Amino acid sequence: MAYVGDTTAQSIMNRILGEDRASKTYRANTIWNTGALISFSSDSITLQSLTAWNPYEGIETGITRQTPSDVEDHSSVERIPDSGDQLSLDKLIKGYTINGAKQMGLDDRIGNIKVGKDASFLVFENNLFDIDVYDIHKQTPKEFYIRGELVE
Repeated sequence: MAYVGDTTAQSIMNRILGEDRASKTYRANTIWNTGALISFSSDSITLQSLTAWNPYEGIETGITRQTPSDVEDHSSVERIPDSGDQLSLDKLIKGYTINGAKQMGLDDRIGNIKVGKDASFLVFENNLFDIDVYDIHKQTPKEFYIRGELVE
């Protein structure tokens, strides 16, 4: 049976979960602020959606609460109800780096740059803290270092 009507992600979640429960999803900042250790990744990796592998899309979504797009008018893009749950770029970077390493018990070797660690990192053309948040999904590393060695 095909459903005719509003097919935005939020309306679908409202129908499945009910409006009250649906409004309480994607509460990473609320959870972060309790002191919980949160890491980020993608749980939506399919061949039909290769862009879901892009962590910069996840970072942009965490800040804007919108799926990244290249439209000029971002107000036209569906927004996850924020409930004050937008994340800062700083929190998202920690969630993609050191927090994941801590959860895997590898933070003595990876997750940040410190003396004695593996020194695996990325170099970007643009400082992510200085660009428009709606351009984060367009960024790609210009250099990759694994254990301190430039990967060609």
